[in-house]
Amino acid sequence: MKLIIPIASGKGGVGKSVITANLGFSLAKLGHQVIVADLDFGGANLHNYLGLKNNNPGLGEFLRDRSDSLTNLIVPTLHPNLQFLLGEGATPFMANLNVMARRRLLVELYQLPAEIILLDLSAGCNALTLDFFNTSQTGLQITRPESPSVMNLLEFLRQTIYHRLLHYLSKDRNLLNQIGNFLFQTINSVPVVTMRDVLQLISAHHPKIAKRLQEDLEARQVRVVFNQVEQQEDLGFWLQVQALARDQLSCSLESWAQCPTDPSVSAALKVQTPLVQQGVSEQLLCSLRQLAKRIQNYWFGSTSKIGISTDHQDH
Repeated sequence: MKLIIPIASGKGGVGKSVITANLGFSLAKLGHQVIVADLDFGGANLHNYLGLKNNNPGLGEFLRDRSDSLTNLIVPTLHPNLQFLLGEGATPFMANLNVMARRRLLVELYQLPAEIILLDLSAGCNALTLDFFNTSQTGLQITRPESPSVMNLLEFLRQTIYHRLLHYLSKDRNLLNQIGNFLFQTINSVPVVTMRDVLQLISAHHPKIAKRLQEDLEARQVRVVFNQVEQQEDLGFWLQVQALARDQLSCSLESWAQCPTDPSVSAALKVQTPLVQQGVSEQLLCSLRQLAKRIQNYWFGSTSKIGISTDHQDH
């Protein structure tokens, strides 16, 4: 079984790439063959957190047809079970891939020789990030235990749902315009347009599509990693956040890891050394190991449907 895990964050600066790189090391230490792929087009820097130099060809070579396979572009890391696929940050407009290029890239990612493939996505809600986060019904969201970061997480989830709507309703632009309020409201808007309201509206016009979308939402599980947690009290709002996601977005959120703040992380980043080699706190390393073990024990048994949006817009 091959597992593709998209890893995203609603905003930058929450430690997404740090978590991705070191989760890759932790999974590799458990004996899994792992590839981490930098899909942050325009801002690729995951190599820094793996202790590697940016002197290897990457995704740009494949997307510009200079390499016929991503497998030819993977490079070794400091752990024999962990390999790396360099991103693309030098070519302008690479983040604006058309649908056919996205499909081709996804097909090749699934062919990579690994048990687990971690996709380090761009921060925020650009179309490419939303597309690749939607490749699986289970994805990881990295956030910090603070209100702005968590609100951005919820906004990211709503954007991913709307992106799915673009796929399901690509031939009914009038209906998409009617449900535009779902996209443009804020999380704290009054009155609230919920996903249940949207499904009812869709059902009146396209009952089969509404049923498929309902099944999609029920199967979706977003697993959240809280990074830079200073004290347990920081997470006192979590039940409220879960309720907001459930009531407004019909989305299930699970807290999967809590990584504590550690001053040694900054030192590791300055010398571009993986945390597992820098002498960071045992508490932080334990959090990463526990996250890797949860993925090993539970994720392989969950539904991981691979696909990509087929709407014919070039975003």
